[in-house]
Amino acid sequence: MKDRSRIVVGVLAALWVATALWGFNQYGARAQLNIHLNNRYQQEFEDLVSSVENIEIALGKSLVSGSMRNNIIHLSEVARHAEMGQYRLGNLPLPQRLRNRTATFLAQVSDFATVMAKKNASGGLLSESDRNTLSRLHTEAGVLGTKLLEISDENRRGISWARLQDRAEDELDEASDDLTGKFVNIDKQMMEYPTLIYDGPFSDSVIGRTPKSLDGPEVSRDEARDRARTVLRSADIEFSDLRDAGTVDGRIKAYSFEGVRGGTSQANNPVTIEVSVRKGIVTWFTGTRPVETARMERDEAIERAKAFLERIGYKGMEATYSSIEFNIATIPFVAVVDGVRVYPDMVKVQVALDNGDILGLDAVGYIMNHIDDREMRKPKLSEDEARERVNSELDVKTTRLAVIPSFSDEDTLCYEFRGKYGADDYIVYINALTGEEERILKVIDLPSGEFTM
Repeated sequence: MKDRSRIVVGVLAALWVATALWGFNQYGARAQLNIHLNNRYQQEFEDLVSSVENIEIALGKSLVSGSMRNNIIHLSEVARHAEMGQYRLGNLPLPQRLRNRTATFLAQVSDFATVMAKKNASGGLLSESDRNTLSRLHTEAGVLGTKLLEISDENRRGISWARLQDRAEDELDEASDDLTGKFVNIDKQMMEYPTLIYDGPFSDSVIGRTPKSLDGPEVSRDEARDRARTVLRSADIEFSDLRDAGTVDGRIKAYSFEGVRGGTSQANNPVTIEVSVRKGIVTWFTGTRPVETARMERDEAIERAKAFLERIGYKGMEATYSSIEFNIATIPFVAVVDGVRVYPDMVKVQVALDNGDILGLDAVGYIMNHIDDREMRKPKLSEDEARERVNSELDVKTTRLAVIPSFSDEDTLCYEFRGKYGADDYIVYINALTGEEERILKVIDLPSGEFTM
């Protein structure tokens, strides 16, 4: 009997030790994940701070400059940094309501600077009203930069980005002394800033236009939850349940859900997903987990992303430029209509390069711009006629028709000429109806992928 008791005690002790070791390992794995995510988000945040600082500097230069030529350069810099700021802000784990005001401000800065640069480029002078608006934007960019620097200083004392994900919606307004509270204060600061109103084509009525893909009935939260489940399962994401996480107001009103991911490679990694109130379309979802190594090539990741999009109803999409950071590929896809790339109809997919997991989807651009049964206009210029409008020193390598966003509610059909000028790659867009040069992009080739600016 004593021997049996000793065996039982020994077995229980071994089980206790094993359980303790398992718990310790789980704690250690979770701690490593938090460190990885905090480092990643902190880098994105520091890049956001730099973008806002550069916006303020470039706006200041545009106000001081007396050269129309230099002013075009400064205003183009403002637009570029504002677009990068929007991208960095979108990568942070912020509740939607805490990023809307700042995102809108950055979008308006980018739009206004672009319109003013085009005005200068066409020989027009900036009016007193234009300069007053630039001055207001310069002041507000300075205020925003100061607030962000305060958060940056606070973060160096060890505040975790995970708190932003864990904070309940009804606690946001009460927060005042941590990272969440500082973003609440920024949101309130941006709310006090008057709506940007000017006579250019990117007026606030255009910026805040109704999404073109959401002309339909409202769905219930339960119907939205079912749609969320379908999309997540199409991405092979396992989850125990989808909890309600409030309702997001904005240009796309949506239900928000949170779930805990399961499975061997996805344990304890939360997923957040939003579904539009109208028509029940998944606007975006994102999950978090470290991807330590890359075992697949970019092309295989693109094929996995395309297959996922087809499973959830996005047919005939074509991958454009892609980037790789932290062993995660971000792949933008655009709609193709009658052989023409429609760049405004864009969906982005994130793929883990260790095992091909789908980690994220962003369909906001597509929802805002897609038109069912889009009728493609016919070019008035031939390809050769359009090529004559391109600088003869650009060595054109490829040509295609494409629809690009324009500075109005109507998109623009263009010939897209990609070529080399010296050692650099450029893309020139010539309006296929008027022959005007609409836009020039420089292609930047980085280890993470190709970027245009």
